[in-house]
Amino acid sequence: MLSLRTLPGSGAAALALALASACAPLAEDLAAEAEPSDPSLEATPSIPAVSPVSQAGCVTDLGGHATLHWPETFGDEVMEDQLSEWLLPDVDGDGMPESMLASELHCGASGNCPRLLYLSNHGCPAFGQGLWAGVETETILDTTHHGVSDLEVYLKDGCAGLAGGVDRLEWSGDHYEVVETIECGCPYDEPDAPRDPKCPLAG
Repeated sequence: MLSLRTLPGSGAAALALALASACAPLAEDLAAEAEPSDPSLEATPSIPAVSPVSQAGCVTDLGGHATLHWPETFGDEVMEDQLSEWLLPDVDGDGMPESMLASELHCGASGNCPRLLYLSNHGCPAFGQGLWAGVETETILDTTHHGVSDLEVYLKDGCAGLAGGVDRLEWSGDHYEVVETIECGCPYDEPDAPRDPKCPLAG
């Protein structure tokens, strides 16, 4: 062990300085341990978001589900307070109307509006499909697939609403799919061209 007497001249002062430097980190550590923690600085546990779909697969919050799936369906975002609920007559045979959540803010000048279709599904609402079509152009057909009625919708594309396309949709088992599209030209441009009876006619 070093003795102060073994150090020549100012060695005692040098040793004292060395000991003080060596003990400084230890003193800082002890002081840090003694300081009480500030609760306000502690991390707050995150609260998981409530899913709009139950464990059984039922859509329990149509508005919340619509805002989540709107971007992947239509390419932009929508706020829940921008959505309106439109009703569609029963297509799944449970006697209850189906719901369509539409954003009139996103409707085009031609009268086409985006909406997400939800089936009442015997008390367990199910997401059906995103539709971009003219307002109130949904037609429920007599044919069914997997117990759900086929649909037709009309998408306007100019010519005062007379040009566009008629989409036929069939239920695949868990959503609607477009299985056929009938193109409707402008009758003013081609007055002698044959016209499918499903296409709108000039008034």
